Amino acid sequence: MNTVIMILIAIAAILFSLIGYSFLNIYVLRKFKPNKWIVLASAIIMFACPVVINAITKTQNLIVNLVFSIIFFILTLWFFDLYKYGQNKKNVKQKEIKIKPKAKPNRAKQSNNEKKK
Repeated sequence: MNTVIMILIAIAAILFSLIGYSFLNIYVLRKFKPNKWIVLASAIIMFACPVVINAITKTQNLIVNLVFSIIFFILTLWFFDLYKYGQNKKNVKQKEIKIKPKAKPNRAKQSNNEKKK
């Protein structure tokens, strides 16, 4: 019975993470474009935090572990989203800028006047 409850809690945490990421992506994450490696480093830190907290307190707290797991999952999805955006940005060919000389009307007037004389 205990394993069934743990599996249900894990499924609920995954669903909560996906729903939370979709809302965060729409309203918050698209507005910020941090370096993708900073997001990955913070995800790795969030992955290691429960181990450190459990070692310091010498207890296993399920809620703390779930919160850090959800944050880790959201940061990992954000990293993959930023990584995908960076790949598309590099693959898009930019238009070549061609510099065209600007017509100078005063020179045209002077050359026409000189030709008439």
